[in-house]
Amino acid sequence: QTESENPNRNKVSKWYLFSRRDEVTARVLKQCFNLHDTRISNPLTRAKVEFVSGATRRGDHLLVGVHDYRLQENERDGVEGYIDDISWVQEIYSDLLSAPDDQAPFEDSGLLTQRLVAHEVLFVYFPATSTLITIGADSTYMVLCGRAIMLNQDSQVRTANARGEVGAGTLLLVLLDSFMDSVFPVLTLLGDAVDGIARLSVRRPEARHVVLAKRVKQQLHKILKHAWQFRFVFLELQQDFHGCVGRPALTESLIRSTKLIQLEAQTHLDYCQSVQDFHLNRLQERLNRTLQTLTGVSVVAIPAQLLTGYFGMNFEGMWLLHWEHGHAFFWAAVATCTAGCAVWFRRAMRPPAPDPRPPPSRSARR
Repeated sequence: QTESENPNRNKVSKWYLFSRRDEVTARVLKQCFNLHDTRISNPLTRAKVEFVSGATRRGDHLLVGVHDYRLQENERDGVEGYIDDISWVQEIYSDLLSAPDDQAPFEDSGLLTQRLVAHEVLFVYFPATSTLITIGADSTYMVLCGRAIMLNQDSQVRTANARGEVGAGTLLLVLLDSFMDSVFPVLTLLGDAVDGIARLSVRRPEARHVVLAKRVKQQLHKILKHAWQFRFVFLELQQDFHGCVGRPALTESLIRSTKLIQLEAQTHLDYCQSVQDFHLNRLQERLNRTLQTLTGVSVVAIPAQLLTGYFGMNFEGMWLLHWEHGHAFFWAAVATCTAGCAVWFRRAMRPPAPDPRPPPSRSARR
């Protein structure tokens, strides 16, 4: 509980944390706060912002549902939330370290011992009583974020305490801001992974590099979806139709954070696409060389096929049919025609030489 220093707002802000969504949590919320259990227990398919009118003014509350997406240590078991294994990043790291003259792009190898966790987090804010309820989030992580919020005085959102604007509404905004900050380490890890895949593709292109790039793209698409949902929430809170949020202007910095996340994620997506395009171009180049070789062999073999077909008819009265040097003449003709076709094909496939003459000046063109 935190009490505002502003004498005009002598109100105690209360913050309740529920780590899991179970029957006990739903029963407590229904008895103490008159919250319907279906609003608490239903899983979130997308972000939502909903204002619910209670039986009295004290029962009016704001529902904000989001998905938290962050890195978490592998040693912690029993954590509720969707888990994505990122052990394939270790494969990229090992391949890069296999070359003695190369250096892996990962600045912190400790990131490789972590996993991606996505939580469904629901905030219930009662503006009349300045009460905030957090449901479905890791309580340890939330407490650490809340403590850092009270100690950090750098950002515009977290300096509201100095102006006497601290409260559950501001706490709601800064907790959402801390969720957005947790996405940047994930982007850093995925960006390093894309950099490693690109360097492996340049050194030794393989099909599995494309598979790894697709895995990175899947994670980046999830982050983009995550950022779009947060941007929707911040835009709704900024408009503040029901007057729940005391300072909706504080959401400007949060909206800028979503734009930065979207821009960085889109940059990594374009990099992944360039890695895939590079591999496809290498395959196309290899196919073109194979077709060029087969075409050259076919062109060179055409004179031998024509001469063989002509001398294989064996008609009476044919020219050179009964000549004693006809066999030698046949092979000499085949060798000459084949060599001529080979020289012609090589010159035809050679790229044109650049024009040594300088381009005409502007005055000469006039």
